[in-house]
Amino acid sequence: MKFRFILFVAVSLSFFIPFHGLADYPQKKIWIFFKDRPFLSGPPVQTRLTSAAALRRKIRGEGSIDESDFAVEARYVQAVEKAGATVLVASRWLNAVSAICDQRCGENLRELPFISEVRPVITYRRKSDWIRPVNVSAEETSKKLKYGESLDQLTQIQVPGAHRRGFAGQGEIVAMFDGGFRKDHIAFKNKIIVAEHDFVFNDDNVTKGGNHDSHGTSTWSCVGGEVPGKLYGAAYKASFILAATEDVRSETKIEEDNWVAAFEWADQLGATVISSSLGYRDWYTSFDFNGNTAVTSKVASRAAKKGILVVNSAGNEGPLSSTLSAPADARKILTVGAVDENGLIANFSSRGPTADGRTKPEVVARGVDTFVAASYAPNGFGRSDGTSFSCPLTAGAAATLLSAHPDWKPVQVIEAFTATASQNSLPDNTYGWGIVNLTAALDYLPKKSVVIDEHKPLKNTANHTTPYRIEARIRAQRGLNASQSFLLWKTPGSAKFQQVVLSAVSGKTDYFQGTIPPQPPNTTVFYYLAARDIKGKAGKLPVTAPATPFSFHVR
Repeated sequence: MKFRFILFVAVSLSFFIPFHGLADYPQKKIWIFFKDRPFLSGPPVQTRLTSAAALRRKIRGEGSIDESDFAVEARYVQAVEKAGATVLVASRWLNAVSAICDQRCGENLRELPFISEVRPVITYRRKSDWIRPVNVSAEETSKKLKYGESLDQLTQIQVPGAHRRGFAGQGEIVAMFDGGFRKDHIAFKNKIIVAEHDFVFNDDNVTKGGNHDSHGTSTWSCVGGEVPGKLYGAAYKASFILAATEDVRSETKIEEDNWVAAFEWADQLGATVISSSLGYRDWYTSFDFNGNTAVTSKVASRAAKKGILVVNSAGNEGPLSSTLSAPADARKILTVGAVDENGLIANFSSRGPTADGRTKPEVVARGVDTFVAASYAPNGFGRSDGTSFSCPLTAGAAATLLSAHPDWKPVQVIEAFTATASQNSLPDNTYGWGIVNLTAALDYLPKKSVVIDEHKPLKNTANHTTPYRIEARIRAQRGLNASQSFLLWKTPGSAKFQQVVLSAVSGKTDYFQGTIPPQPPNTTVFYYLAARDIKGKAGKLPVTAPATPFSFHVR
């Protein structure tokens, strides 16, 4: 049986009238939006960021502090609670809170002059997920081909080529937004879990057993699974943040304030990629999917500014046009549709355009008979259908691309994927720009970029008589200024880095080399590479140099 998003849509033309609907129910879960943030109370969120989050914002974000980095005004929240509301989630990104409120509470809220709007918290309900079990034989396990039955879905989006080049998501933190996750499944043995939280039960355990863990286990395996001979995720070397945002006790009820809370939590913990196989439609109409109306879309559309790449499933409401859910309509994210093993669009895959005419999805990947880990047993596997699975395959590919290009911003990842996908010259609202091609994206030059890659850092050595040769590929989209391409090196006793102009490697296009003089035994050498294009745009490797350069030790 195929996975389908089952969405019960309640249409209301007066939806955006403030305080809509509070008279209809004795109690209602609502968003309360505030007009301003006059006092910017408390320190900005930077004081609570992990080092990984701070580094991501510095390298991939815009870097500046804005109002979204400050907490919601505490005096406003207190006044809302005094009016009779039970506050559940406070969102600094939206300058809003979600709360439980009845009719009398709603009448009291009308008297508060700092409230700009009240609207329902949106949900969707998806029927229980079904996994078609697959038995993987001992013969399959013993084969030299380590991808097993996941080979086809990874090959379709050209992931194995990236793995052969040494990139598999290392250094990236992927946040999974889903139901629960079976952490003891063999697909996740020795995985690094940065943090986990259940936003439904409000605890730090995302493994609840049974149907709670079904969907999340399968989507996680598409990104990070690792069982030689059976299954590999596209970014199996990544680290993970696990957020349970679905309530499976009521046919997988999912509420958007859980998604927003999970997003802001993952932001502070350093998430670089968010994989979200979720969507929201209740109360929204097709006219609202413009990237700026639904609250999850509002948040997702701002994620790139903070250096976070959001990858979201398009939804399973096809084949008609304009069948997206939020936040699939968001700006500067990767929305992913589903194709079968032959690259043909799945009938259920949601289509664009957005309400404001933008092409969606951006790309497509395998979402029919996708091979996944299954939560029914710690060594269970199965096949499933839905954009729920094309999404994490693409999120894993994105994390792998970022492990190769850690200085790329989210918009550059999107540019690389759309420019190299299977129908990049003729995008449409069914396939978007086409099937992902990760190998081609690795070699893509984003606009105005300077890319230094294909370098193997020097290892410790006993050589202290001949120079140490450094080689790397250096490319500039607008043209390289060869005289401004340098190898910079120093030893612990040096006050500053010495500079060596790089020279072209004979017979190898775009490759440059330089040498460091031989050093005496028991010396550590630090080095990095830097280059500029003809317009002065700079690039470095490592991207955090000179603070954290490469190093090797001369024994």
